[in-house]
Amino acid sequence: RSVLAAKRCRPAGDPLCLSGVGGPQLQDAGLERSEFPMEEAAVMGTTEILRSIPRLYQRLLQLVDTAVRIKPELVVTVDGKGFNFRFLERLARAWPDENGPLPRRVHVVPPSAWAL
Repeated sequence: RSVLAAKRCRPAGDPLCLSGVGGPQLQDAGLERSEFPMEEAAVMGTTEILRSIPRLYQRLLQLVDTAVRIKPELVVTVDGKGFNFRFLERLARAWPDENGPLPRRVHVVPPSAWAL
């Protein structure tokens, strides 16, 4: 829904280009390809998290490099604040002056069943 709303907000002839990490629903909404399988970042439990740190760190650096290269107007992160907040922090540090101002950033936290 958020992607469709964003598309409606764009001026005519100014398409919304989606890049990043996402699953089938985001791909159906226009994400050309996911930078890596979304499931790679969905780790839970102490053992799994510790085992995944090197891979997650490489994926984090990959996303920062991609964002610096494509110069997005807006960066939207969803849930997973441990990974996403580190990504936003790294992006701010890596953003070169010649890219202009940092892109706007929005973090979305979907409602949880236990929050009702």
